[in-house]
Amino acid sequence: MSKRSPEREQFYREVLTTAVEGGINYWITDFRSVERDADGWVTGLTVCDDEGVPRSCDIDGVARGWGLFQGLLKAGQHNGWGTSPDQLIERSGNFEDLDIDASNADDIVQLAIFGEIIYA
Repeated sequence: MSKRSPEREQFYREVLTTAVEGGINYWITDFRSVERDADGWVTGLTVCDDEGVPRSCDIDGVARGWGLFQGLLKAGQHNGWGTSPDQLIERSGNFEDLDIDASNADDIVQLAIFGEIIYA
């Protein structure tokens, strides 16, 4: 893991927590484990989808998923789910002001786990 700012680390925890609390629930058939830090933020998870295969995601996975998500936004291949793509790109370096909704958190976690958005 590379050194990240505290704001970036917190943003990644918020993405995972938002995904667990509502973003990924429609395609998950089983939550195998959810790891949380002392403040209750999700730091890792293992889930099963409709194929029954355990799939894991942690903070490093979210970092990869965020990078892929940014690539889709910049290429015009993702609409930002109600948050304008330009706004998400513009704020991508300022993690304190960046707010991700459940749909975007879902897509970021899917990108982290599968390398693409499978469930929409």
